[in-house]
Formats: sequence, structure tokens, C-alpha cells
Amino acid sequence: MGLSSAAAGEGPQLCVFDLRRGQQEGQELDKILFFHPTDCPILLQLSVIGLCEGIITFARIFSPDDDCEVIESEKHSHVFYQAEAD
Repeated sequence: MGLSSAAAGEGPQLCVFDLRRGQQEGQELDKILFFHPTDCPILLQLSVIGLCEGIITFARIFSPDDDCEVIESEKHSHVFYQAEAD
């Protein structure tokens, strides 16, 4: 999965992660395949990916056959792309 997020004052962020990895406590960093900007703190990276994972999982409840592609709010935009099926 990939995400492009524009947070207020932070500029765009881009990450690529694998939801199948890092499912055990203490292995959360394993799911991060790429994150930009590279100097972003690890805790913020995990927070962004955790939010994305939650949004994707929540959206699947209502539409299990279609992927969540875009979430727009007043301050943030999230764009998701599933490169490979789970």
C-alpha cells in the first residue's frame, strides 16, 4: 500500500508499507518499506502508517471488494494505492 498525505505545515509525505508484515508487537517497523521525507521521526512514521492502516481496514467493512483510494478532509488529503492484493 502507498500513501500520499499532505499535513498542514509539514508538506507532503509519501510512504510505502506492507500490511502483512509487522503484525507482532515490537515488529511494527518491518511494515515500513519506504517513507519520505527520510528525516521524519520513526514515531511519526508509525503514526501515519497506523492511521492509514486503520482507514483501510475501516473502509473494507463497508466495501470489501473495492479499495479505499482517497480520503479528503479540511486539513489533510490521503491517497492510497494497493500495488498487490493481500
